Amino acid sequence: MNILDKALEERPLKKEELRKLLDIEQPKELELLYKTANFLRQKNLSNSCCVHGILEFSNYCKQGCLYCGISTANTNVPRYRMTHEEILAAAHEAINRYGFKALVLQSGEDPAYSVDDLCSIIKEIKKNDAVLIFISIGEIGIDGLKKLYEAGARGLLMRFESSNPALYSKIHPNCSLETRIAHLKAAYEMGYLVLTGSLIGIPGQTKDDIINDILLTKELHAEMYSFGPFLPHPETPLKDAQPVPSTEILKTLAICRIVDPVNAKILVTTGFETLDPKAREQGLMAGANSVMLNVTPEKFKKNYTIYPHRAHEDESIQYQIDTTLALLRNLGRAPTDLGI
Repeated sequence: MNILDKALEERPLKKEELRKLLDIEQPKELELLYKTANFLRQKNLSNSCCVHGILEFSNYCKQGCLYCGISTANTNVPRYRMTHEEILAAAHEAINRYGFKALVLQSGEDPAYSVDDLCSIIKEIKKNDAVLIFISIGEIGIDGLKKLYEAGARGLLMRFESSNPALYSKIHPNCSLETRIAHLKAAYEMGYLVLTGSLIGIPGQTKDDIINDILLTKELHAEMYSFGPFLPHPETPLKDAQPVPSTEILKTLAICRIVDPVNAKILVTTGFETLDPKAREQGLMAGANSVMLNVTPEKFKKNYTIYPHRAHEDESIQYQIDTTLALLRNLGRAPTDLGI
């Protein structure tokens, strides 16, 4: 296929060429697409695989996004907020007992934690432990981002979910794609590592939307690409929608690698692993080179139900680490952010 030959030479592909790759259906052509992406990953990034920890410290959220199980509209989810001390203890354990060198602090948009509260937590973690801290707490304003950076946060995980303004507005009531993108651009200018991407399979999404999502992610100078499936939650307005086949996610990950072959860390999301038990291995063989392990304390973890029946929700931190390292060894990969 001429398009893949061009990709192997790392020549930029036109939008219509990327669309043709996303339209591939034949097994042999799919295999060639994945092999091309995996070759580019190996060529540019060798055997490294990012293994980050994610600590979900609150499932309260003031937003009413139509697809999300912790939306403020869902009155059936048991809510929790970890205390300052609980967050510090969980972070310390993840870093010192389990060896995580990069940690994502994630929550819904919970107004109970002020920016100053979050700054205090980050400063305390950084004072005690050497770790790269990412924040994933929604839109807190440009000034909030600046304060958190000054406190020691160095990464921002914030997916824009859709580059199509009409589709974004449809699934995010009272929210603005323009504001979302402004946060991401400002974060990059401040020095944050940007982790972003979109949901694949949102009702009404087109394949052209997906290509535009990938191109926007590169335009935003993303350090890490996070593309996962839309998974219907029974307590949301989109409960009756159907997720896309896992091949659509694999194709998206492979195209992400082709679009950004040299620098991108491409994540196999927990959502993808929930959709397909073989997602992690398949994704890592289709251009991806990053995974996240859940280090949220057991008593809280099951209630962070952004979608139902999350992969790994019944697994201990040690079990997640052991199985991940076993898979990486089997694939000839090496973790870059894990190990005492």
